[in-house]
Amino acid sequence: MDIPGAKGGDVFIFNGPTLKTALQRYNLFSGGGAMPAMWGLGLQYRMKADSKQQDVYNMVSYFRDNHIPCDVFGLEPKWQTTAYSCSYVWNPEYFNSPQELIDKMKAQGIKLNLWEHAYINPASPIFGALAGAAGDYKVWNGLVPDFAGKTASSIFADYHKKAFVDQGIASFKMDECDNSNLSEGGAVWAFPDQTQFPSGIDGEQMHQQFGTLYFQTMYSNYKKSNKRSYFNIRSLNGFASSYPVSLYSDTYVHQEYIRMISNSGFSGLLWSPEVRESASVTELCRRTQTAILSSQTVFNSWYLKARPGYSMIAIKTTAARCCQTPKRPRLTCVRC
Repeated sequence: MDIPGAKGGDVFIFNGPTLKTALQRYNLFSGGGAMPAMWGLGLQYRMKADSKQQDVYNMVSYFRDNHIPCDVFGLEPKWQTTAYSCSYVWNPEYFNSPQELIDKMKAQGIKLNLWEHAYINPASPIFGALAGAAGDYKVWNGLVPDFAGKTASSIFADYHKKAFVDQGIASFKMDECDNSNLSEGGAVWAFPDQTQFPSGIDGEQMHQQFGTLYFQTMYSNYKKSNKRSYFNIRSLNGFASSYPVSLYSDTYVHQEYIRMISNSGFSGLLWSPEVRESASVTELCRRTQTAILSSQTVFNSWYLKARPGYSMIAIKTTAARCCQTPKRPRLTCVRC
């Protein structure tokens, strides 16, 4: 193993006699299993990226009127004035009264989750304060905060507490912290390995820790207030199985989700096989079953024109025909 700048390292071995026992011991050593908020174990629905405040109201009414259970609504990038990199400021063109939105959702028994990533746009109120506590490379012209140091973590967490957590935002979806090697239009989606951070670590080391440090920074606002939460995140590292957060990915193939559920268990982490798109009602049923039986159930419509809610009604109707007409050839449904 090559550990830059280190004279050596520790190796931890968790033995059996069975694989299950080894995993149990690893989880206990890491602090035990996660304890998410009860509402996080329900259904999360993520709005289309360009949805506006009235669209959220309409969708909530649609769910409630059709008796579709939903506990969390997620807002995608357009809720901010800038998203790549992030401003962490409500976009008045799309959400002209954020506190009204939060309060109305609360009255409907729905929590709000906000999408973001940790690359800080020059338009952000915390850009100036973090200029001296960030890496020497930018991503999308945004600062990469040095979460390994106390300064960046404190500024970032304090701002989110005052601007969002204290106002009633229940959790966050934290994107782009997995060192993606994707490049598009000449822009790279992550900082390079040679990046240097004020804390003394380089980009290669930060890539391994970035997701975990980012989560610890954000979750501290809830932990200090003794509030339960349940996050979504793109990357975590070792010994993170006690955190109330579920991993997700932008993969779309159902079989890949099934494999990832199995493999995530070997790390002790929770995995979220989002329902994003389906080629048929049958496939939608299968994807829904996978999501319902997983650690987090998410229907993600961030780019879809057709709302999954409509398909849920189709499933409900199909289930009624299937179960109430025994002589008919059985259709695939969530009840059967």
